[in-house]
Amino acid sequence: MYAFRKLQLPLFEALVAHPLGLEHPTELFGPGFEVVPDRTNGGISSLLVNTVVPSSLQGGAVYEQVAGPFGEGAFRATLLEFFDWFPLSYINFQYYVVRIDYFPAHPTKVGQHALIETQLVRVFWRDESKIEAAE
Repeated sequence: MYAFRKLQLPLFEALVAHPLGLEHPTELFGPGFEVVPDRTNGGISSLLVNTVVPSSLQGGAVYEQVAGPFGEGAFRATLLEFFDWFPLSYINFQYYVVRIDYFPAHPTKVGQHALIETQLVRVFWRDESKIEAAE
């Protein structure tokens, strides 16, 4: 295990979870962290979707390119973690690992993990407990 993996959860707790009022997270991101295409850059040209079913964060992924473009409303995804092709080298956080929650153009991809370039999307925090209480 490389050193950054050990630092991810404490950094997440201090920089993200605590300011949002999330007590003692046991994982990075997850439910409530919604990833959507950035309106300012014209959408996403493609996604890299894991072809292994079921998807896992534990490795063994094989990614295929799913061609877009994918603009606002084309899909919904939950942020799970950062990804870098070479974690033992310089880490630049080029990708987010997401779980696809809604993808009408490719319904068989729902539930799969995908890689999305960080600069092409925005991440929003949606407090699920407040949403459920309002309904």
